[in-house]
Amino acid sequence: SHKNIQSLHSNMRFIHQKILLDKASAGMTLATPIINERGMTLLGADIILTDAHIKSLKKREIEHIIILAEDSRSEEQLTQERAKITERLLFIFQNSEFDHELSRLHDLVLEYRLQQLEESL
Repeated sequence: SHKNIQSLHSNMRFIHQKILLDKASAGMTLATPIINERGMTLLGADIILTDAHIKSLKKREIEHIIILAEDSRSEEQLTQERAKITERLLFIFQNSEFDHELSRLHDLVLEYRLQQLEESL
């Protein structure tokens, strides 16, 4: 799993990055499974791509894949992004403090957005 890969490089953070299959190269690690239009899994998450995998995916007309990529953002950049997300959601939900359902929605959206920040580019 991603945790196993991260434990090999404990000082690195990894994120999910969507790339064109044309930009893929052997040695990259899939972050998510590749599923065809029929719902069949072609390759599972955490598979390390080979040239044969890439060639096969091109034949199946797969255009994009999601790989694990090293997160080059600094802690300061992440902190700034978290603050922007929080501020934006406070603005959007500014009148929700007395509405329990809207307040809960704010909390769920904030949790989702912060999780996405940590996982994806």
